[in-house]
Amino acid sequence: MKEGMKATIGILTIAVFLTIFDGCETEYEEIYREAENLNYTVLAEEDISFNGRKRISIYIYSPYAVTKTEKINVSKKAALDMHRKTLADFIDIRLESKNTNYGKGDVKVVVEYAPDFCGISGNDCTGSQWEIKTY
Repeated sequence: MKEGMKATIGILTIAVFLTIFDGCETEYEEIYREAENLNYTVLAEEDISFNGRKRISIYIYSPYAVTKTEKINVSKKAALDMHRKTLADFIDIRLESKNTNYGKGDVKVVVEYAPDFCGISGNDCTGSQWEIKTY
């Protein structure tokens, strides 16, 4: 096969690949896109690691997250941010309703993120990375 023909086939292969996957978005990119303008403040961070499983619990506040969907999205964004920072096995995010009263039971959303699908214990491998509770 001539060099020109190989180059053309290579370019066509790349073009087909880009066409097929154009617009495909990973779950993480979707979370960041949906929470793009939803900033948050970390109120407290606690290491709750146990038995070699790195676990972190975070309290956050976001006055910009108003709807239930926004509250979930900003909490998921915070979980992904913390995972990138710490590579923890399990991250627990608690979105507080006020920035002055954290830890007093006024939580609006709890998002638990286990990138390995195995929950807080590391033994409960459910096939789901996320557990979300709203109040």
